[in-house]
Amino acid sequence: MKNKILQTLTRKGEFRNVFEQGHKFPSKYLVLYVHPNGLECCRVGFAISRKVGNAVTRNRVRRRLREIFRNLLKDESLCFDIVAVARSAARDADFSDLERNVFRVFAGLKHENIIHRDHQAL
Repeated sequence: MKNKILQTLTRKGEFRNVFEQGHKFPSKYLVLYVHPNGLECCRVGFAISRKVGNAVTRNRVRRRLREIFRNLLKDESLCFDIVAVARSAARDADFSDLERNVFRVFAGLKHENIIHRDHQAL
C-alpha cells in the first residue's frame, strides 16, 4: 500500500481528543488544534460548519485546506493530530491568503516550541 502524505482524522473520538487535549491556535481564517498522537505520521481533520456557507462553499474551503496541508506536511515528519476549524471568513479568502495564514500559524507553533517540544517528548 502506498504511504499517503496526508492521513485524515475520521472518528468522532479522535476529533474530541484533539479538541480537549490539544493546543489551540486561532487566526483570521481558521483555528488549529494540535495534539501529539504517538504515531509515525501526521493526521489532519477538517471541521467546516454551515456558518461558512452552503455545501459547495464548504467543500471548496475543505479542498483548499487539504491541498495547503498536503504541501505543508510533505517534507515534515511530525507525529501530531491536527484539526483545522474553518471560520466564516475562509469562504471569501483567496487561496494564497489562506495558505499564508496557515503558514503563519505553523511558524507560530514552531516559534512557541510546541511542535518541537512535544515531538521530542515522544
